[in-house]
Amino acid sequence: MTQNYTLSEYVADLRAIVAETNDEAQIMRSVRPLAQKFVANSETWFKSEFTRYDPARGTGLNVLNEEDDHSLMVFTGCLSPGYVSKVHDHGTWAVVVGIQGEECNTMYSREDNGSVPGYGKIQKRGEKIFHHGDALAMPSGSYHTVSNQSDAVSVALHTYGMSINHTGRCQIDPDTGKVEDFKIPLKRV
Repeated sequence: MTQNYTLSEYVADLRAIVAETNDEAQIMRSVRPLAQKFVANSETWFKSEFTRYDPARGTGLNVLNEEDDHSLMVFTGCLSPGYVSKVHDHGTWAVVVGIQGEECNTMYSREDNGSVPGYGKIQKRGEKIFHHGDALAMPSGSYHTVSNQSDAVSVALHTYGMSINHTGRCQIDPDTGKVEDFKIPLKRV
Protein backbone atom coordinates (compact mmCIF):
# COMPACT_ATOMS: atom_id res chain seq x y z
CA MET A 1 0.00 0.00 0.00
CA THR A 2 1.20 3.50 -0.78
CA GLN A 3 1.66 6.18 1.83
CA ASN A 4 -1.58 8.09 2.47
CA TYR A 5 -1.66 11.42 0.60
CA THR A 6 -4.76 13.45 1.45
CA LEU A 7 -6.70 16.05 -0.48
CA SER A 8 -5.60 18.76 1.95
CA GLU A 9 -1.93 17.77 1.45
CA TYR A 10 -2.39 17.73 -2.32
CA VAL A 11 -4.02 21.18 -2.33
CA ALA A 12 -1.29 22.57 -0.02
CA ASP A 13 1.34 21.25 -2.45
CA LEU A 14 -0.53 22.81 -5.40
CA ARG A 15 -0.62 26.18 -3.64
CA ALA A 16 3.13 26.01 -2.99
CA ILE A 17 3.87 25.13 -6.63
CA VAL A 18 1.88 28.01 -8.12
CA ALA A 19 3.31 30.43 -5.53
CA GLU A 20 6.81 29.53 -6.77
CA THR A 21 6.38 30.09 -10.51
CA ASN A 22 4.06 31.27 -13.30
CA ASP A 23 5.73 28.95 -15.83
CA GLU A 24 2.97 26.55 -16.95
CA ALA A 25 5.42 23.90 -18.15
CA GLN A 26 7.17 23.88 -14.76
CA ILE A 27 3.83 23.85 -12.92
CA MET A 28 2.57 20.86 -14.93
CA ARG A 29 5.90 18.99 -14.45
CA SER A 30 5.55 19.50 -10.70
CA VAL A 31 1.81 18.75 -10.47
CA ARG A 32 1.82 15.59 -12.59
CA PRO A 33 3.62 13.25 -10.12
CA LEU A 34 1.63 14.68 -7.20
CA ALA A 35 -1.67 14.08 -9.03
CA GLN A 36 -0.54 10.52 -9.74
CA LYS A 37 0.38 10.08 -6.06
CA PHE A 38 -3.06 11.37 -5.04
CA VAL A 39 -4.76 8.93 -7.45
CA ALA A 40 -2.56 6.10 -6.12
CA ASN A 41 -4.21 6.81 -2.76
CA SER A 42 -7.74 6.96 -4.20
CA GLU A 43 -8.91 4.07 -1.99
CA THR A 44 -8.80 6.55 0.93
CA TRP A 45 -10.88 9.34 -0.64
CA PHE A 46 -12.76 8.00 -3.68
CA LYS A 47 -16.56 7.77 -3.24
CA SER A 48 -18.99 5.64 -5.24
CA GLU A 49 -20.95 8.81 -6.06
CA PHE A 50 -18.00 9.87 -8.27
CA THR A 51 -19.14 7.22 -10.78
CA ARG A 52 -22.62 8.75 -11.17
CA TYR A 53 -23.41 10.89 -14.17
CA ASP A 54 -26.31 12.96 -15.47
CA PRO A 55 -27.97 10.73 -18.12
CA ALA A 56 -28.91 13.77 -20.22
CA ARG A 57 -25.29 15.04 -20.35
CA GLY A 58 -23.38 11.76 -19.98
CA THR A 59 -21.01 13.32 -17.45
CA GLY A 60 -20.68 13.88 -13.73
CA LEU A 61 -18.24 16.44 -12.30
CA ASN A 62 -17.52 16.53 -8.56
CA VAL A 63 -15.50 19.49 -7.24
CA LEU A 64 -13.04 18.48 -4.52
CA ASN A 65 -11.39 21.92 -4.25
CA GLU A 66 -11.79 25.36 -5.75
CA GLU A 67 -10.04 28.36 -4.24
CA ASP A 68 -12.13 31.40 -3.30
CA ASP A 69 -10.63 33.29 -6.25
CA HIS A 70 -11.60 30.35 -8.55
CA SER A 71 -8.02 29.17 -8.96
CA LEU A 72 -6.59 25.70 -8.40
CA MET A 73 -9.61 23.60 -9.18
CA VAL A 74 -9.53 19.87 -8.42
CA PHE A 75 -12.42 17.61 -9.41
CA THR A 76 -13.35 14.12 -10.54
CA GLY A 77 -14.83 13.79 -14.01
CA CYS A 78 -17.03 10.81 -14.83
CA LEU A 79 -17.91 9.77 -18.39
CA SER A 80 -20.75 7.42 -19.30
CA PRO A 81 -20.06 4.53 -21.70
CA GLY A 82 -20.04 5.84 -25.28
CA TYR A 83 -19.74 9.51 -24.26
CA VAL A 84 -17.93 11.91 -26.64
CA SER A 85 -17.42 15.59 -25.81
CA LYS A 86 -17.25 18.47 -28.26
CA VAL A 87 -13.82 19.86 -29.14
CA HIS A 88 -12.94 22.33 -26.38
CA ASP A 89 -10.18 24.07 -24.48
CA HIS A 90 -9.88 24.73 -20.74
CA GLY A 91 -8.64 28.31 -20.77
CA THR A 92 -5.92 27.24 -18.31
CA TRP A 93 -3.33 24.51 -17.77
CA ALA A 94 -4.65 21.07 -16.86
CA VAL A 95 -3.31 17.78 -15.49
CA VAL A 96 -5.64 14.77 -15.80
CA VAL A 97 -4.98 11.33 -14.26
CA GLY A 98 -7.08 8.21 -14.82
CA ILE A 99 -8.77 6.72 -11.73
CA GLN A 100 -10.92 3.98 -13.18
CA GLY A 101 -11.95 2.76 -16.60
CA GLU A 102 -10.64 4.06 -19.89
CA GLU A 103 -10.63 7.60 -21.27
CA CYS A 104 -9.59 8.63 -24.77
CA ASN A 105 -8.31 12.14 -25.42
CA THR A 106 -8.14 13.31 -29.02
CA MET A 107 -5.84 16.32 -29.26
CA TYR A 108 -6.26 19.24 -31.70
CA SER A 109 -4.30 22.36 -32.54
CA ARG A 110 -5.92 25.65 -33.38
CA GLU A 111 -4.79 26.72 -36.85
CA ASP A 112 -6.27 30.23 -37.00
CA ASN A 113 -5.18 33.27 -35.00
CA GLY A 114 -8.58 33.93 -33.42
CA SER A 115 -9.03 37.22 -35.29
CA VAL A 116 -12.44 36.29 -36.74
CA PRO A 117 -15.04 36.43 -33.94
CA GLY A 118 -17.02 33.21 -33.58
CA TYR A 119 -14.77 31.24 -35.93
CA GLY A 120 -11.91 28.82 -35.37
CA LYS A 121 -10.04 26.28 -37.46
CA ILE A 122 -8.68 23.17 -35.76
CA GLN A 123 -6.55 20.23 -36.87
CA LYS A 124 -6.39 16.80 -35.25
CA ARG A 125 -2.92 16.04 -33.80
CA GLY A 126 -3.30 12.64 -32.13
CA GLU A 127 -4.91 10.48 -29.51
CA LYS A 128 -4.07 9.16 -26.08
CA ILE A 129 -5.99 6.45 -24.24
CA PHE A 130 -5.30 6.25 -20.56
CA HIS A 131 -6.23 4.13 -17.55
CA HIS A 132 -5.66 4.18 -13.78
CA GLY A 133 -2.57 6.24 -12.94
CA ASP A 134 -1.87 7.41 -16.51
CA ALA A 135 -1.50 11.19 -16.78
CA LEU A 136 -2.01 13.84 -19.43
CA ALA A 137 -0.79 17.45 -19.07
CA MET A 138 -2.28 20.17 -21.29
CA PRO A 139 -1.04 23.78 -21.39
CA SER A 140 -3.40 26.72 -21.93
CA GLY A 141 -4.53 26.80 -25.53
CA SER A 142 -4.78 23.02 -25.87
CA TYR A 143 -7.91 21.70 -27.57
CA HIS A 144 -9.25 18.18 -27.23
CA THR A 145 -12.22 15.89 -27.01
CA VAL A 146 -12.70 13.30 -24.30
CA SER A 147 -14.52 10.06 -24.91
CA ASN A 148 -15.28 6.79 -23.21
CA GLN A 149 -15.21 4.11 -25.86
CA SER A 150 -15.71 1.29 -23.34
CA ASP A 151 -18.80 -0.33 -21.84
CA ALA A 152 -17.94 0.84 -18.30
CA VAL A 153 -17.99 4.24 -16.60
CA SER A 154 -14.65 6.04 -16.61
CA VAL A 155 -13.45 8.47 -13.95
CA ALA A 156 -10.41 10.77 -13.92
CA LEU A 157 -8.91 13.31 -11.54
CA HIS A 158 -8.68 16.81 -13.05
CA THR A 159 -6.42 19.53 -11.69
CA TYR A 160 -6.65 22.95 -13.34
CA GLY A 161 -4.97 26.30 -12.78
CA MET A 162 -8.40 27.93 -12.59
CA SER A 163 -12.05 26.93 -12.36
CA ILE A 164 -13.23 25.90 -15.82
CA ASN A 165 -16.33 28.07 -15.53
CA HIS A 166 -14.20 31.19 -14.92
CA THR A 167 -11.67 30.98 -17.76
CA GLY A 168 -13.64 32.04 -20.85
CA ARG A 169 -13.10 28.65 -22.43
CA CYS A 170 -14.72 27.66 -25.69
CA GLN A 171 -15.72 24.79 -27.90
CA ILE A 172 -15.17 24.62 -31.66
CA ASP A 173 -17.21 22.69 -34.19
CA PRO A 174 -14.59 21.01 -36.43
CA ASP A 175 -16.99 20.92 -39.41
CA THR A 176 -18.26 24.51 -39.38
CA GLY A 177 -15.57 26.31 -37.36
CA LYS A 178 -18.23 27.82 -35.09
CA VAL A 179 -16.74 28.91 -31.74
CA GLU A 180 -18.94 29.14 -28.65
CA ASP A 181 -18.15 29.94 -25.04
CA PHE A 182 -19.49 27.37 -22.63
CA LYS A 183 -19.81 26.41 -18.99
CA ILE A 184 -20.67 23.08 -17.41
CA PRO A 185 -22.62 22.08 -14.31
CA LEU A 186 -20.40 21.21 -11.34
CA LYS A 187 -21.33 19.40 -8.14
CA ARG A 188 -19.57 20.42 -4.92
CA VAL A 189 -18.71 17.52 -2.60
